[in-house]
Amino acid sequence: DMPEYIAKALCYNNIIREKMFDFPSVLEVGNAVVSRLPLHLSEYHQYGRGFVDRARHIFKSFVDFYVQLDDSGRTLNLVLTHLDHHNEATRCREVDTLRAHLEGKNHPFVLLGDLNATPNSKCFKNLVKEGLVGNPHLGLFTYSADQPYKAIDHILVSSGLGIENYHTVSMEASDHLPIMADIILD
Repeated sequence: DMPEYIAKALCYNNIIREKMFDFPSVLEVGNAVVSRLPLHLSEYHQYGRGFVDRARHIFKSFVDFYVQLDDSGRTLNLVLTHLDHHNEATRCREVDTLRAHLEGKNHPFVLLGDLNATPNSKCFKNLVKEGLVGNPHLGLFTYSADQPYKAIDHILVSSGLGIENYHTVSMEASDHLPIMADIILD
């Protein structure tokens, strides 16, 4: 259980996982967020409709959740996603679905995960157009973990938030390097 391994290595107690199926899976793949702060699931959405269409998207998804920032009830909204890595057309359709979800938000949020898209790709440019999300530190190589040469994992913030201390963490947990950052509340 890699998310558990990462959480223990960082001394964090809270985990949100991307899931492939609605039953306990022997396939532990996908993204996860580990946090020292409590996490609360808001929505889980698989790309595609119906089993066959979801299979075309290789059961990729996004998870919308909140981090409890303090005892006063303040929260921060995060959306974790994992986009298709085989086909750019499929990935771009996933970005369209994700954008529609994000555009409906009326509060600041963080988008993070394995986008399988470099900052210069068509899909990535569509995701960040019109300032929906951004990061001044783009281009951090995360793949492959042993010899990083591609920036395909990202943390992006909407207006009203900033990002600092953006860096990878060297650990044997995945074929991608984990990313850490400080999110600045404006």
